[in-house]
Amino acid sequence: MTPRFDFDERARRHLLRVAREAIEAEVRGRLMPALSAGEFEYPNHGVFVTLRCGERLRGCIGTFHPDGELISTIRHIAAEATHDSRFTGAPLGPGDLPTLRIELSLLSPLTPIRDASEIVIGRHGVHVAIGGRRGCFLPSVATEHGWDAPTFLSVCCAEKIGVSPDAWQGPNAVVSVFEIEKIEE
Repeated sequence: MTPRFDFDERARRHLLRVAREAIEAEVRGRLMPALSAGEFEYPNHGVFVTLRCGERLRGCIGTFHPDGELISTIRHIAAEATHDSRFTGAPLGPGDLPTLRIELSLLSPLTPIRDASEIVIGRHGVHVAIGGRRGCFLPSVATEHGWDAPTFLSVCCAEKIGVSPDAWQGPNAVVSVFEIEKIEE
């Protein structure tokens, strides 16, 4: 299930550079530079962009279903992540750029599960869909908070979807797991 992209170090640096250029252009109100895959061929996969200043989380936005090529998706999501004010109440500003660290999480396809016992904490992220609402957590969230699998799902339901914590156990819930390949500065 883990996405295996087998990117060499140069391709990884290229993806991070695409993200950083998009972030800096967005924060400074400038046009984004021309986009080019160059010599690299990238598969089309979902991706999350996580932004940290020091240890402080400043943004985390992504998609499981990209509309275009991976580098276009990264550029778009990275620019959006600068406006994710959920964590500090303010969008990213030019003063944040010197301490900014970028993390790209390349996503495997979603794999539906039947029971919380199928979740491997630290390896799996969770995605819960109930009706037209959905929410997810990256794998690191459960580890950082010391959650077990049922708590992981319950908090996802309550905080991400805005439904009852036990809604993941209901007949209309579709619970899936995914894995990531992390690329970070």
